[in-house]
Amino acid sequence: MKRVKEPQLPPRLAHMLLAGLTIIVVLLPFHAFLSTWGGTAIGPLGLWKAWKELLLLVMLGLTLGWMVRQPGLIRRAVRHPVIIVLTLYVGLTMVMGALLWPRNGIEATLAGVAMNLRYFGIGFVAYILFRHYRFERPWLSAAGWYMIWVGALVALLGILQVLILP
Repeated sequence: MKRVKEPQLPPRLAHMLLAGLTIIVVLLPFHAFLSTWGGTAIGPLGLWKAWKELLLLVMLGLTLGWMVRQPGLIRRAVRHPVIIVLTLYVGLTMVMGALLWPRNGIEATLAGVAMNLRYFGIGFVAYILFRHYRFERPWLSAAGWYMIWVGALVALLGILQVLILP
């Protein structure tokens, strides 16, 4: 089988995507506090609650825009079984949202679709970033492990809060 050379993300785009992912991961544990404070003190609560989804939409747009300009990349991607299953899931979510829109209203439907699909979006951006850009700095590895440990700690605290803490 012939090995195809993978296209590389431009450094500026890669660093923008990395910054966006880092902002989402680092600020996520403080999301409830920040959105409640910002929404009550400054302005529209819905906008403050949706900051990570809006940032993710920008990152997805940049990622898909880059992918479309790469010859053969989309063609290879749509043949991958995981991409096929994820595309079917996104399509099913959109169809269910459209069918339930009259019953639930536009705001609740959009919030449900966004909450249902945001982790797939984050995973997609991270996959493209780390597959198509070669980070050469050793701090990236340390930063990745730091984010994993912080995420594990936040998950552990959440589990303790549900099971043990009052």
